[in-house]
Amino acid sequence: MGRYLAIRLVLLISLLFFSAGCGYRFLGGESRSVRILPMENATSYPQFEIHMNSELRRLLNESPGFILAEPGRKPDLEIMVNIKKAERNPLFYSRGEPPETVSSNLKADVEVTALRDGKTLLQESFSENLAFSVSVVYREEDVLRSFSEKMARRIYHWLTEQNEKGRF
Repeated sequence: MGRYLAIRLVLLISLLFFSAGCGYRFLGGESRSVRILPMENATSYPQFEIHMNSELRRLLNESPGFILAEPGRKPDLEIMVNIKKAERNPLFYSRGEPPETVSSNLKADVEVTALRDGKTLLQESFSENLAFSVSVVYREEDVLRSFSEKMARRIYHWLTEQNEKGRF
């Protein structure tokens, strides 16, 4: 009886693994080469595009489906990122006199364009928010890095989705 139960359990787990829609799949095929074009930054945060570029490159380098194009070689896809707007809004204030911002929110709007041979294939706009504490250990650079990581993940997932749909 125990052996029969074990076989059924293995079969059930196998069936769930192969039929689940939770993102498990075997990756095949070639990776697309991608070049990230110089970013435009229309915000008052001069370091924003440096962190965004770094995080997007890191993600493309570490994740399947895309590889960074080698210098001098024609890429399959070029990505242009335009950081259109970023604003910081206070969320909570302390009760002291005068009141001080204790928690804040950074919201940014980014436009991503996918190009091939200089022609636009797709364009998408994204907005993201990041709440953070404005405490004694607050560092603007850490906030921009965290926000850039979050936005780069969103851009990467969009690129992956568009690639799977055959739009590139």
